[in-house]
Amino acid sequence: MPATYDIIIIGDGCASMMLLEALSRRKGFDTINILLLGEGAKLDRSWCFWEKEMPRPYQSMVKQTWNKMAVLSSTLTKTETLIKRPYHYIPGEAFFAYFTEQFLPVHQNVHHLLAPVTGIEGRPGRFTVHTQQGSYHTAQVYNSGFTPAPPKVEVWQHFRGWFIEWDQPVHDPETVVLMDFDVPQDKGFSFMYVLPLSSRSALVEYTFFGSTLWEAQTYEAELKVYIEKKYGTGYRITRAENGKIPMQLDVFSATGPCGEINIGTLGGMVKAGTGYAFRRMRHDSEALAEAWFNNKTPQRAGSSKRFAWYDSLLLWIIQYHPEACKSIFTQLFAGQKMEQVIRFMDEETKLPEELLIFSTLPKRIFIQALFARRPKSAQKSLLKSEPVFSTT
Repeated sequence: MPATYDIIIIGDGCASMMLLEALSRRKGFDTINILLLGEGAKLDRSWCFWEKEMPRPYQSMVKQTWNKMAVLSSTLTKTETLIKRPYHYIPGEAFFAYFTEQFLPVHQNVHHLLAPVTGIEGRPGRFTVHTQQGSYHTAQVYNSGFTPAPPKVEVWQHFRGWFIEWDQPVHDPETVVLMDFDVPQDKGFSFMYVLPLSSRSALVEYTFFGSTLWEAQTYEAELKVYIEKKYGTGYRITRAENGKIPMQLDVFSATGPCGEINIGTLGGMVKAGTGYAFRRMRHDSEALAEAWFNNKTPQRAGSSKRFAWYDSLLLWIIQYHPEACKSIFTQLFAGQKMEQVIRFMDEETKLPEELLIFSTLPKRIFIQALFARRPKSAQKSLLKSEPVFSTT
């Protein structure tokens, strides 16, 4: 295979495939020689997001869409219809099947090589990427999978879920349970997440925020208690999924040390306050593809300074006062329409709307966070370098 390419993309996960798809819709794509370096993307991950209209090819990957959303707590039981922003679920198997079986075979200009990257040298216009199978030269590097050293992550969103089948109908298949806080909070901020795939099947996931990752049996003990309390004992576990998402604001950056463009988690596309990334990565891919074909600086997706500041306050509370989080989220959803909260989480609200939202939340803990957080740290909307992590 050749030693020189127009573009090298490091990593063969979600962000890299999205970038390839965005590039492929531009005129002249088939004349570009691209090397896709990966280690074989894991298929056991999934992505969920709110979107009114799904563009091709992603609409064909969606396994389930919910038009209602519920949030549950000891003081709140709330379900609302999602009129403008239904909630979509794309399993990893469907996502990667499209790219490996349909996309890559018809785009012969993309060379997919399973070769771990060992280093990046050079500068924009003249990069050399070193792998265990040789070195390759390119004018542009998009990196979602290589970092010389793991970053220091202080807060993780980590989870384990079971895909379950029940003997009897137990779910409303129209309603996703985004958060159920009816679980012990003694280990820190946690909730259950229920994606009903039918009236008799669902993904039930235990999600936890903190610095310490657990052994599988710790999550599973909580899952068993919750499932049998809510739905009974007549169920079968068909498979499990687990993951961890870095909830951080100061360890990732849009570019790497040689000027390579970081994408995906490595490029700061995971929203630090929620862990959602799929929609951001898709928008970022569009911006990068447009910039490459027009030889312009891309307008990257990601948090504005204002929303990065909000996230920094929440992360401080999660890290130092996790006991306050259940109340914060309960009051957030109790005081607003759900689609307004979704717009806020997707960073599409205006300042007056945000002030109204904050007026409904516990004030004392946010005042503490305001005094604890330095303003300069809130200005950082992206973080500095990281390997690929599983994302929601």
